[in-house]
Amino acid sequence: MRAYGSSDGRWPPLVTALVIFVVLIGIVQIASRAGNQPDALHHQFAASPPAPNAGQIVLPPVPTNLVALARTTTARVLGGLASAPINRVGRNEVMQVEISRIEPVADGLKLAGSVTNIGAAPIPVSLDSFKFTDATGTVYASTGSPATELQPQQTVPLDITLPIANASSLALAVEQPGQPVINLVLLQVAPTPTP
Repeated sequence: MRAYGSSDGRWPPLVTALVIFVVLIGIVQIASRAGNQPDALHHQFAASPPAPNAGQIVLPPVPTNLVALARTTTARVLGGLASAPINRVGRNEVMQVEISRIEPVADGLKLAGSVTNIGAAPIPVSLDSFKFTDATGTVYASTGSPATELQPQQTVPLDITLPIANASSLALAVEQPGQPVINLVLLQVAPTPTP
């Protein structure tokens, strides 16, 4: 004979149904968030040698308050260590580009960061609009990179590899049609102080 209310080790059906319901809600929320995230922008860039007699690029002088940072950043990267760039964030009216990390790798440099739509309308973003230039004038660009459409306030991660040989100076220009160019100086050899 079984007494009313005794436990045989099983959950009551109402508790089981509640647990299943909560798990299903969680799965639906995770799936909907995953479906709304754009793919990361990642690509191996190719180098285009500078035009004959192009000379070296001339970057603006390092501001006095950033000289120590420029020396440390460039020395770390040239020494084989990861570092944050001199200028991390650039923006125009609709887009913010952040390069958060520069890391030497076997093939050159690996850059990590993000692109955010800071405007009020969706914008297409392609790595084809990213142009890197080193101290020799060599341009590193992507071709045929698919575009990702970013909704307002949406962010997509950047994962870029540059086959760069001379990492003493590196500048980035992001050119979106109809928008001002975003320029960032990522690496630059700062002048040595005179005694």
